[in-house]
Amino acid sequence: MRYSVLAFTLLLAASPVYAAQGQQQATTTDPMAGLSMDQQMALCETLKQAEQQNKKLDAKAKSQLAVCHKMDAAMQQDTTQAPATTLDR
Repeated sequence: MRYSVLAFTLLLAASPVYAAQGQQQATTTDPMAGLSMDQQMALCETLKQAEQQNKKLDAKAKSQLAVCHKMDAAMQQDTTQAPATTLDR
């Protein structure tokens, strides 16, 4: 009985710690976390200009630029898959 109570107590204590680590990991993997869509668009424009000018980018800027390229690709796919009724207009 003591061991089951101890195990249950450890489980309850470990849950918030594990959840906090998961949130911290989630924020560190998203380089655009905390930015509004307008801020993301402005950052993407700045990074694209820097890339065109062959400026060196740090690791964070490179990961942000990769996210920008993914967003661009996703937007291009969305426009190519428009319903036929909207293409007729």
